Amino acid sequence: MNCNLYRALIFAIAAVSMCLTASTAAASTLSTLDGQSGSFSIYYPDTTTVFAGPSSFTVGAGQEAVLNAGNITWSLDISGLSLTFGFNDSGCCTSFVAFAGPVVTFTDVGFVGLDSVLLDSTNIGGFDSSRVSFTDNSIYLNIAGGLDLQNQREVRLTVSPAPVPEPATLSLMLSGLGVLSFASRRRKSAAA
Repeated sequence: MNCNLYRALIFAIAAVSMCLTASTAAASTLSTLDGQSGSFSIYYPDTTTVFAGPSSFTVGAGQEAVLNAGNITWSLDISGLSLTFGFNDSGCCTSFVAFAGPVVTFTDVGFVGLDSVLLDSTNIGGFDSSRVSFTDNSIYLNIAGGLDLQNQREVRLTVSPAPVPEPATLSLMLSGLGVLSFASRRRKSAAA
């Protein structure tokens, strides 16, 4: 077989393998947070200063965590992909000037990260999705600015974990890289 034709065939196989990897990159996601470990903390006056907690938890039946900080009782309940934050202020109205609020951090080594966090519902006037932020493994709720937290207020969020590539996708990608590596070595040995 002609050497150039052989090289072209190898590169074509590698290219097809890489394209199949990209086009069939099926991914699975977690359908529940059950069994995930994490911590629940209250931060004030900024996102780097822990005011109360952390309280460690493993997601399962019932409330995951309850913290008392100042006049506010904070609670966290996780079910499936839904997180419910409870607030009960025994004083008047909460009036913070900087970031203040709960932070949930998932600590499992196998946790794949968060793709999105959506505000489902709240009974706190003035609380909207601009007060919710997240990183790969943490969710922040900012209640700064005088929100009324009396009488059992709550915020309910739905999370979407980041997708995880299927093993078949990874094997296709690795086989494509292997073919490219083989072709590269073959070319070097033919040149020598």
